[in-house]
Amino acid sequence: MKKIFNIMLLFLPLVLLAQTTVKGKVTDESKFPLPGASVVVKGTTKGQITDFDGLFTIKIDKLPATLVVSYLGYTSKEVLITNQTEITVELKADTEQLEEIVVIGYGSVNKKDVTGAVTSIKTNATIVEQSRGVQDIIRGRAAGVQVLTNGSEPGGSISVKIRGTSSLTGNSQPLYVVDGIIMDSATEDTANPLGGYTSQQGGISGINPQDIESIDVLKDASATAIYGSRGANGVIIITTKRGKTGKAKFNFNSMLSTGTVVRSYDVLSTKEFANYQNDMKGYLGLDIPYTITNDKVFTTGVNPTEIEGVDWADDTYRTSIINNYRLTASGGGDKSNYYIAGGYVSNKGAFPNAKSESMDFNLNLNQDLSDKLNIKVKLASTYTDLSSSKGTDSNASTNTSMVRQVILGTPILNFAENNQDVTDIEENLDGPRAWTTDYDDFANEIRLLGSINLDYKISDNFTYRLRLGGDYRDKERTFWFGTGLRRGRDPNGLAGISTLKRFRST
Repeated sequence: MKKIFNIMLLFLPLVLLAQTTVKGKVTDESKFPLPGASVVVKGTTKGQITDFDGLFTIKIDKLPATLVVSYLGYTSKEVLITNQTEITVELKADTEQLEEIVVIGYGSVNKKDVTGAVTSIKTNATIVEQSRGVQDIIRGRAAGVQVLTNGSEPGGSISVKIRGTSSLTGNSQPLYVVDGIIMDSATEDTANPLGGYTSQQGGISGINPQDIESIDVLKDASATAIYGSRGANGVIIITTKRGKTGKAKFNFNSMLSTGTVVRSYDVLSTKEFANYQNDMKGYLGLDIPYTITNDKVFTTGVNPTEIEGVDWADDTYRTSIINNYRLTASGGGDKSNYYIAGGYVSNKGAFPNAKSESMDFNLNLNQDLSDKLNIKVKLASTYTDLSSSKGTDSNASTNTSMVRQVILGTPILNFAENNQDVTDIEENLDGPRAWTTDYDDFANEIRLLGSINLDYKISDNFTYRLRLGGDYRDKERTFWFGTGLRRGRDPNGLAGISTLKRFRST
């Protein structure tokens, strides 16, 4: 053992000598030190951060090696290390990033000139293909912005909070502005005419992710300076695509996606439930309710009958299917351009009766009337047809959520405990099939967005803009509870209609 230890001590200095220590400094083009710059050995996880004076020290195991130096807002640089022990790295500003145009409400400026807290999100084909709505584009791409989905069903609404919960108007949702048109909150919806909790449906309709060019999130006081108290919770500015100079371009996209429930709760089968009931009754000294013969379950008594078992998860859940089709045309000349898009989306959820269908049209026109006068026209329309179930209600009780009934329902068809029992309402389960056959929640909505912008260039620094725009919503939502459900049994069926008609001008 002592001999092995001595051999290890003999080779230890060789290992230490194999490492090369490199010291350096990271500066910008004006020789100003860059604190917090990242220095990483390429191909490894070994790295250092520069100190307040832009200095760093890093050990390299093997030469030659490449150091990757990066800093936010600057172009990364690679430095080859052969036998150097001291280096100076000069980073250049990323002019392409700094020259990005950011929309800030009353106009657009270069990113380098922005003084407020603004996050700009540029879309690309990958982001759009993975997004079903505005919320999917924002989620995870803007610091300080929390995006939550209020319902998992097709057409479920979203909830967005910028830098926590804050409200001057009783609503913590940000203000949405689409091409200069002020829209409502993402949670605005029809009221429930029957009272009680109702799953919310999306309020930010009329915007297809494939039509979005960029999203800018205003987070600080600059939002209220532009939009007043309406922007107290932040502002999300959405800019849609416009045509570019050149020949007409046609683009057709088609997408098909499917989904299944992959983690269903493990519950008792019909046979296991019968054994459990027999053991419980026997322990209490009562007559057992079931007998099991050749894996078949029968009731006990004078006239035994065979029990018809059911797996409520297999009986209820289905494969979800999403179809998305979209056709766009764009182009333009020296003084005008156009962008036209239309599409159809069908989304069938994993629950029976949970589906949505929508058709939309979007038109953006831009025309220079003279060297100083420009006109922009926008027109967008959407028709949405929704059908909801009680499957994903987050505030549902035992007898108002299909998910809870799939888990807690007795695995026996036509079982009394799965149906009406007005003597013990809170513990009663109506059964998943009852919600499929005796419950309807239908909604249809027409939404129109339109605006005309007239810009007159007074000078190189000043432009006068006249804007006329509006957002119109017409939605009707109907509810029906049949006699197979507790809520509809006593009044021999219960129905209600709720409407939302609203016009907001800009």
